[in-house]
Amino acid sequence: MIAHLPFRPRAQAGESPLSLLRRAAHGNGVRSTLGFAVSLNPEIDYAETALGTLARNPELFRNTCLAVGIAAADIESTVYRRVGAGGRDQLIWNGLRVPVGGLSFRRAKTCITCLQEQGYSASEWDHRAAAACARHEVLLMDACPLCRAAWTHDRGALACRCPAEQVQALAIPTPTPAATLLHRLIAASDQVGLSLLGCVEQVLTWWQRLGLSLEPLSRAVALERLFTGRWPESPPMADGADSKRLHPRVALAPLLTSPHPAGRDLAAKLLEKDVPHLVGAHLDAVMSASDAMAVLGLRRVPFGKLVRDRHLVPRLGVFAVSDLDQLLWSTQGAHAPSQDLVSIQQLRTGKHRLSLSAIVGEIHAGGIKAYHCPVNRGLEGLQVQDPSKAKAPGRFPEFGLKEVALHLGVHTECVRSLVRTGLLSASRDISAAGVRWTFEPEAVAQFENTYVFASVLAKAHAAPVTTFASRIRSAGIAPASGPDMDGGLTYVFRRAEIAGLDFNRIATGDYVSPAGRRPLSTRRRKQTLGWAGAARTLGLSSQQLRVAAADGWIDLSGCASDARRFIEEDVHAICDRVTQDHLPLLAAASRLSQTPSQFRKTWVDTGLISVRRLGDRDLVPLADLESLQALWEQLATGSEIGRLTGRHRTLCSNLEKIGQLRPVRVIGTGTRKVKLYSRAAEAFARFLPANPAIADTA
Repeated sequence: MIAHLPFRPRAQAGESPLSLLRRAAHGNGVRSTLGFAVSLNPEIDYAETALGTLARNPELFRNTCLAVGIAAADIESTVYRRVGAGGRDQLIWNGLRVPVGGLSFRRAKTCITCLQEQGYSASEWDHRAAAACARHEVLLMDACPLCRAAWTHDRGALACRCPAEQVQALAIPTPTPAATLLHRLIAASDQVGLSLLGCVEQVLTWWQRLGLSLEPLSRAVALERLFTGRWPESPPMADGADSKRLHPRVALAPLLTSPHPAGRDLAAKLLEKDVPHLVGAHLDAVMSASDAMAVLGLRRVPFGKLVRDRHLVPRLGVFAVSDLDQLLWSTQGAHAPSQDLVSIQQLRTGKHRLSLSAIVGEIHAGGIKAYHCPVNRGLEGLQVQDPSKAKAPGRFPEFGLKEVALHLGVHTECVRSLVRTGLLSASRDISAAGVRWTFEPEAVAQFENTYVFASVLAKAHAAPVTTFASRIRSAGIAPASGPDMDGGLTYVFRRAEIAGLDFNRIATGDYVSPAGRRPLSTRRRKQTLGWAGAARTLGLSSQQLRVAAADGWIDLSGCASDARRFIEEDVHAICDRVTQDHLPLLAAASRLSQTPSQFRKTWVDTGLISVRRLGDRDLVPLADLESLQALWEQLATGSEIGRLTGRHRTLCSNLEKIGQLRPVRVIGTGTRKVKLYSRAAEAFARFLPANPAIADTA
């Protein structure tokens, strides 16, 4: 530990935390800032990323600076305070919130002119989006332009000992808008703008990962143009045999997947403009499902169907960027929007009932020739030629279970019932993802032309759904399928047999119910209780009621009207039966003048009676307790005899050892064995005057 350091720097306005610590190290004759910090604070690891951890950890930075002897006010003026917790952890940087990863400490970005004039590094340069000096309008350097040596926070800029004048002369001028962008956001305390700038910086980093190289000056200019909603004038290009054009939605993936609304709005604004020709080389990156949905412009249900239909294949739970790019280009189309094209929403709700996955499959198969996918909306805005107007429409894929149910206007279980009864043919595919039903469009059309659901007829004539089937049956029409015929879930009628019926008269006239129900006014509905109400009635919690029912303590099979309701009268009857036929263990022990532990040891542990637990209560059956009381009037344990005679509980065992007493009954085995002695034994005669209770018994 270094103590009594001679040089203790004072913090300057806008100085970076690591700059303050580096000046302390150099002022005390230490060239390595990391070595200096480790010698002051053993909690710091001697690693390459240790200084970045030190800058992001305010408590560690304070302790290190206090060890130097820096004033507390100077420390607080430079430290990056943390706010938030967990995954939303942020730092207070120049009065604004930035993510922990929004600051970069791998290289020491520096303006040599500022460093020569001020003697310290500005905290503004620590931001990942910092590209130029707003004061001198030159690019920041993170390596020596003469010897190419990297500048790190450990030793600082110009550690290579190259002449500062020559390095300063090689600084690259930067346009004013790009050079002052970050400084203007800080001066205006624009929190939304700073968050948006961080998102745009991620876009440029994403381009670099995809092989779109940018020079430092071009990167600074591109950052400013993207931030203001303009594409770069000279878009980056990747060189190589594997280079391919990059879809704009893939290029703006960080904005489309951004948690900030401003980032998503900026992406929509950029996609509405003329998109430049972007060429990427490395499309081997991967995305999560949520990010892939945002890039494709889809919600969970259509995206899931694309995956199930194998238009997108996940790889270990993630999706390849190359697959997303290929899918977007395959649906882009070379046709301009026209009146002949209809939207996906129209095909979903119209007579075709086609899903997005079915349309994509037909496009890949060549069944649909004319289509257009706007870049700003993604696949959700896909437009295709109306199959009914196409001259040579292709054959569309089969319907799924939900599509058939939506088309027929019934529940999916009703469609499954049709398959079981043989009225509708389907094929079932079993895979690791589950069971998938597929229906041929011809089979669905044939069923719709031949049969009709009673519920569909009821809805069409504004009649009660629950009684409309009975009204049709009372008119002499037999259903083709139903619960009391072939086990169908609901009633289905043949269209040919009901063609001449007057449904308005059937819906409003009198009818005879085949079920033979009594009028609703004469039926009495029993009151029911839920789990919570039944548990409260029995004095239990809901969990205790479930445990009691599972243990067989309470038989609820006769009182459950369904899985979650119980008939109130039966619950009260169970409550009365429990209270009348059982007694708590404490009350049962007091009847025998025993403590609960004595009662349990004498009668329960020996297996003579059983105690059942209900919630947090131990209950003794009254029938068993009455037999115990009859036995207890004649016999007693050694402890009870000792209590009645005023002697020690070993009195009976001592009399038994000298042959004057023998137990009448032994219950239990092993360590739980208990001996019972007759209360009228002759061996107790000499103790009778000392205890009238024994004398009265004798």
